[in-house]
Amino acid sequence: MKSGATESSFHYLAQHYQFPDDVDVQRTTQEIIQSNKKYKVIWAHDNCDQYGHKDLPQHIDKINLIVCVSNWEKEQYIKFNRAPEHLLTVIPNGVDNMFRPSNKPKSKTCIFFSAPHKGVAPLVPIWKEVIKKHPDAKLKVFSSMSLYGDVQPGEGENETITGLNGFEPSPFVPVYKELKELEGVEYSPCIDREELLSHIQDAAFYIHPNVWEETFCVSLAEAMSCGCFPITSDIGALRETSQGLGKYVIMSGNNTPRGWEPDDTFINKFTQEVITALDYFDRDRSNYEEATKRISEFAIQNYNWERIAGIWKETISLLTHHRSIMESNKSNLELVKATEAINEESDYMMKVYGECTRWQESENELAQGRSNFQIEKFIVLDNFTVPSAFKAALINRRSVAEGLLSSIIELKKRVREFEFRWEGKDKSKPIWWKTREGGEELVWYDIDEFQLNAALRGADGGFRDSIQQLEFFDKLIERLVELNGGKLISKKQFEEDQPLYWERRFANQAFDDLVGAKSGISPGNIRSMRRGTAPTVLTDDVNRIKGDYGSIADALGPNVERFLGNLQQKVSEGINEVTEFGASLKAAEERQALAGTQEVNADAPKSLFNHESVSDK
Repeated sequence: MKSGATESSFHYLAQHYQFPDDVDVQRTTQEIIQSNKKYKVIWAHDNCDQYGHKDLPQHIDKINLIVCVSNWEKEQYIKFNRAPEHLLTVIPNGVDNMFRPSNKPKSKTCIFFSAPHKGVAPLVPIWKEVIKKHPDAKLKVFSSMSLYGDVQPGEGENETITGLNGFEPSPFVPVYKELKELEGVEYSPCIDREELLSHIQDAAFYIHPNVWEETFCVSLAEAMSCGCFPITSDIGALRETSQGLGKYVIMSGNNTPRGWEPDDTFINKFTQEVITALDYFDRDRSNYEEATKRISEFAIQNYNWERIAGIWKETISLLTHHRSIMESNKSNLELVKATEAINEESDYMMKVYGECTRWQESENELAQGRSNFQIEKFIVLDNFTVPSAFKAALINRRSVAEGLLSSIIELKKRVREFEFRWEGKDKSKPIWWKTREGGEELVWYDIDEFQLNAALRGADGGFRDSIQQLEFFDKLIERLVELNGGKLISKKQFEEDQPLYWERRFANQAFDDLVGAKSGISPGNIRSMRRGTAPTVLTDDVNRIKGDYGSIADALGPNVERFLGNLQQKVSEGINEVTEFGASLKAAEERQALAGTQEVNADAPKSLFNHESVSDK
């Protein structure tokens, strides 16, 4: 198998993970829209402007997931193809286990083994200058269009490509010839990975003056895994793939649909980076070995196919499980006429009742009407002192308990009334019944029984709500007693506390009015933001807004735009979270961490080989 080609990713993934029968994964939009499988996934190796994805916006409603191989690629699909973010996730490509460092010392060799349109041409002027400074250096080039399969007859100097008039000579043939004539250069068309491996392991540097915006770059990951120090251009996802472990030269020149046409500035900077790296290789071999060991360890850890397959398995599981949950709970209620719905022989009423209770398990679990956050923030933290907060907690706890008691009493009365109403009655006939308002209504047993049972089941959520609130109030009260030195607040202490309470309350109100006048934000919203960012009474951090809103005082001065911008960021984060596919924003972040996008540790060895180059600045 040829090395560097993303086509190999399907082959290697299949060795560790098989997609479920109802999931189809294809590389292009054109391929996936032809699928008749339940779940349609695009594995987007190619950038969004490639031919295979030109129709993506028109077919986006037919696609369940788009897997990008880098965050850079993901942003391109959002920006240029209008792909909704909730359909996109990132899973990097992988590297076969055979790509590992050798025990042999590295030779003073640079290697390039990618497609010719990705940067083989700039190698000619670069190496002409490098060899003048380092006549003992070697450059090995393995590049031809056969990387994408033997679809053209001939390769290397005989390479042809498909043109308007059939096969015609490749534009890279002159480059191949010129490379072969340069001192210190060994040129070969692409060879199989197994044969290429020893050359990569031997090379000290992977040089890639890339002119094509890579979405990942498999050859870069393979080279890093073998302990090659990368020197590349800084376009596309190259820096992301390596996490900055290497040298990156800012591209300059003319950006065309066929890739960049680099100018002399880029060529000169890239040349100097290669020369400098070879200088240090000669002078400080131990520093080089330390840096490349770190590079290899990073690539092996993050880009091995076992790990990548695990991410794929989790992602597909989320996709299918999410859909199956929804489908199992999907409404099966058909549209009927009203006369059919009320027909005595019809079970339509029970079907509708099923819709009322379809999500009841989840509803009961989430029954608490007021969250713990609201209870603490709105009841306790608006009272400014421990005694006043203690009183507010007591009053509201009693209110919740009384509400629960009232509900129980009301239900017991309703059950007794039902039993009394129908005791000894012919249940096949309606009866006239006096209402509590003094009137009369005609009552049917089957409907009356149905309403009673529905009320009893509907009360379950309210019961859970009340009990959860009572439990939380107990925690609050316990904490307030602890803050009071372990003693209950007395009436005398409460009364002595009142002047301070009112002082703080009036000051707070005045401040809110002032901020509201300066910022245009209502005092009510200001108070809500202050509650949210205030320290929690309980140590449970779930009752605190993460990240805060920043200083409300910013709204009083020249920083009001920063204050409002911070609010907008919070809103945007909320939108992102509730629209994130398959999981919360937190889960999405965890996937990204699994994908190896975490920052490189700051304790990396300090040397030429892990600092940004001067050309980056």
